[in-house]
Amino acid sequence: MDCAFDEVSEASYDALVLPGGLRSPDRLRSEPRVLALARDFIARRKTVAAWDHAGWILVDAGLATGRRMTSCAAIRTDLQNAGAIWLDVPLVQDQGVVTADSRHGLEGLVQLLVRMSCDVVQGRA
Repeated sequence: MDCAFDEVSEASYDALVLPGGLRSPDRLRSEPRVLALARDFIARRKTVAAWDHAGWILVDAGLATGRRMTSCAAIRTDLQNAGAIWLDVPLVQDQGVVTADSRHGLEGLVQLLVRMSCDVVQGRA
């Protein structure tokens, strides 16, 4: 989908997937509309998924506090300083937020999102 952030509404989607890498999360975390979207998804009990450095977006959206999360090791301290409980595991699901590390958790994250999508389509979610 190709549209501006202010054209996107959580009402049109079942989940929000925040991209990993270094540059994308660093740019997205400075976009107020992206932070608001992440908060909107959580407020409506929809999944927000983040991998690698995308945890930065959750920090800036105020969504890390009290959540168990994982990420690439490089932002572990950032997550902890924001109040997250950082776990050195590939994949973590907690309170509507699914996080994956940079190497091993991405495949599991994709599999989980596919299962969740199937549940939505079949009316089980």
